[in-house]
Amino acid sequence: ERLIEVPHQCYIALWGDEIERSDTYENYWENLRRLAQKLMKEMRLDEKESNYGPYIAYLKTQKRGQLPATWSKAGKVLLRKVLGPGKSKAYGNHVLPPHEA
Repeated sequence: ERLIEVPHQCYIALWGDEIERSDTYENYWENLRRLAQKLMKEMRLDEKESNYGPYIAYLKTQKRGQLPATWSKAGKVLLRKVLGPGKSKAYGNHVLPPHEA
């Protein structure tokens, strides 16, 4: 049962020409770098200037350690178990990195 649905246009994401379209890990990492830069730019803006103001304001209230990238190896393994097996069509059906946990 779906509890909430966020429209795609509300995602902080790369769109159109911002995306490196290729099935390589190099392009995957390049897209992550670009997305991180976009997020940093939005976080520097005033809440009213950002297209994502309410979400940015929420992010600024979060304590360190809330993102899975900062979790322990055991925490990451548990998250992968909860999410279940899956492949990403965007990256040539490779398991998304960091696959080494």
